[in-house]
Amino acid sequence: MFCADAKRLGHSTSITPYLKILKNVEQGETFALPNAEILRLESPGEDAVINGKLLELGGAFQALSRGEVRDQIAWMNGFSKLLNSIQAKHAFISPMDIRTMFDKLEMYERLKSKGCPLPERLPSISSIKHLKEIGKPIRIFIKPRYGSSASGVLACSIKKNFVKCITSLEINGTRFFNSLKMRTYVGKDAEKCINFVLSEGAVVEKWFPKATLKMGAFDLRIVCIDGKAAHKVVRVSRSPMTNLHLGNARGTLKQVEERLGTQAIERAIAAAESAAAAFPLAHYMGVDVALNPSGKTAIVLEVNAFGDLLPGILYNGQSTYSEQISSFVRK
Repeated sequence: MFCADAKRLGHSTSITPYLKILKNVEQGETFALPNAEILRLESPGEDAVINGKLLELGGAFQALSRGEVRDQIAWMNGFSKLLNSIQAKHAFISPMDIRTMFDKLEMYERLKSKGCPLPERLPSISSIKHLKEIGKPIRIFIKPRYGSSASGVLACSIKKNFVKCITSLEINGTRFFNSLKMRTYVGKDAEKCINFVLSEGAVVEKWFPKATLKMGAFDLRIVCIDGKAAHKVVRVSRSPMTNLHLGNARGTLKQVEERLGTQAIERAIAAAESAAAAFPLAHYMGVDVALNPSGKTAIVLEVNAFGDLLPGILYNGQSTYSEQISSFVRK
């Protein structure tokens, strides 16, 4: 889609497969773009061969089955080596900014240092035992430190003698897999999920209550281009995860305005732009923003390097890709 939009605007593109760059890394070589070219990196996705190479590069030597979640620290080590090998004078998002956005701990600290509104985090949690020792009922999100697209994210309710989590993870014996189906686990299975995600490296956040529409709770994905909020989509779900690839619905800004008023949307936009300001060299990014039930508080949930795929959403009459290209050329 990006290449098609670039062609329509009169620009040529060339595609370099991840496997070619990985081969360079294995041989100790860099991948350098000519100065006149602009780098745009796409997500490696769930390609088994690419992810296997990244794992091996990061020090893990057991291949993943399709959809399997495991060895995320090794995967990130490999992905970081790949990013470090890329040299480009011009980039839509620099490899180093992509790395920071993929690391939920580094990303949070960057945003916090710039005064962005964020969910409250719990420090030093390494097991379900620590969570039970808090001594009072809690609702939290446990998110893999490295990753995106709700992969491995747990929405948990924990009391002293009761544990429940909602997630897209599927348990298969001692292994865990991504799926497109939301599941609810209780008791030992819930504890197994929690201990697994924490063991892979995770962040723990207090559950932020989201505003609702008739279809369920919602948040907003806002694509910021050159630091300004551009394309916006309302994501609505009856589960804690609003990601559209999980089958959730799109709402409209008009519905949000009717429910909470125009100032709520303005607060969401301000929150997204505060996140964009923390990455001044990034030409674009996807920012996930939540509003509380009254619409008077907006927080930044995530910043996404690959969060600009919003088919059918236009800004200034242009898609996310067309607007990025046009604004970059104008700079």
